[in-house]
Amino acid sequence: MTWNATELFLECFSWLHLQMLSKKVDTLTKAMEVEAKKMRREVTAVEKEVVILRAEKEQERRARRSSMTKPPVNSSSNPAPGR
Repeated sequence: MTWNATELFLECFSWLHLQMLSKKVDTLTKAMEVEAKKMRREVTAVEKEVVILRAEKEQERRARRSSMTKPPVNSSSNPAPGR
């Protein structure tokens, strides 16, 4: 097959256009991977915060429960002031 100048130009242009589009796709893919990695890091950080908050809440709940189950102080051993 013989090529005339126009056909050769169009073929080269198409090839260059495909190469350019391929590079853009690669760039976008890499950017998406970077963003996905950032989001995974953020999710991990939030999950850690949730674990810490739940542990603190559980600790507070246990502290409240243990303070409620302590035996009451005998009021007769603590005389009222002024008596």
